[in-house]
Amino acid sequence: MSNRAITAPAYLSARSGFTFRSMNAETSSAIQRWYTRGRVGTIAKMNVQLSVAPGSGHFRTVTVKKAGSATGLTVTISNTDTFANIDLTGGSPVHFDAGDLIVIEHAIGTTPASSNIRIAMDWTPDVAGESPIFATSSGAP
Repeated sequence: MSNRAITAPAYLSARSGFTFRSMNAETSSAIQRWYTRGRVGTIAKMNVQLSVAPGSGHFRTVTVKKAGSATGLTVTISNTDTFANIDLTGGSPVHFDAGDLIVIEHAIGTTPASSNIRIAMDWTPDVAGESPIFATSSGAP
């Protein structure tokens, strides 16, 4: 599998609840970097929705990484499916400190059908009411 950078909007402000990101018409692997700025919190849930299924024998995997390592927040969508989710609320949600690098990695095996990818994550700040700002970058981590 190979990875390439994608371009995304410069900032996303989020409160406790689902935070949405999109990757448009992806047919290859991509990496998107998010930086938490000045706030700490936890991601416990992730939903991934495709506009088009990968196709028979094809798949897409989306993984959240912390400090360069994969976390338990990973989903794979294959064949005719267009949605997958994971909920670590009762298990091991992923905690981030201010300034931590959050990497969202999109990987494929063989080339799937072109699809927009919508990613939603449940960010819960450690201090109620605090709203982190996510800055994005399109370079390789």
